[in-house]
Amino acid sequence: MRNYFNYIIIFLISFIIFNGCKKDIGYPESKTNSQNSSACDSSSVTYTNFVANVMSSNCTFSGCHNSGSSVDLTTYASLKLKIDDGTFNNRVLVQKDMPPSYSSGPVSLDACALGKLKKWINNGAPQ
Repeated sequence: MRNYFNYIIIFLISFIIFNGCKKDIGYPESKTNSQNSSACDSSSVTYTNFVANVMSSNCTFSGCHNSGSSVDLTTYASLKLKIDDGTFNNRVLVQKDMPPSYSSGPVSLDACALGKLKKWINNGAPQ
């Protein structure tokens, strides 16, 4: 009788564990990914409609790349110089060390922002 009770307990625990794991796999994840991809539309990224906001939120605050700093990235013209010489692409998209981990502001960009920035650069960094 005791053996029978142990088998029932093991079966119930296994059923709960395996049934719970099924909910983490499959269509809900795919649906979430498709929702995220539509929210991360990089088809018409420009400096004015996206990049300027990323720069002001992540790069051009006091103590970093603000006006008067050694690398001022507060304007399209100043940023475009860094785009054209490859510095921005190298630091932000290749090395991914900007924003730096020791920053007093944000310390990373999400995958969507990085993808949009890459597409923007590849399209010639339109204003």
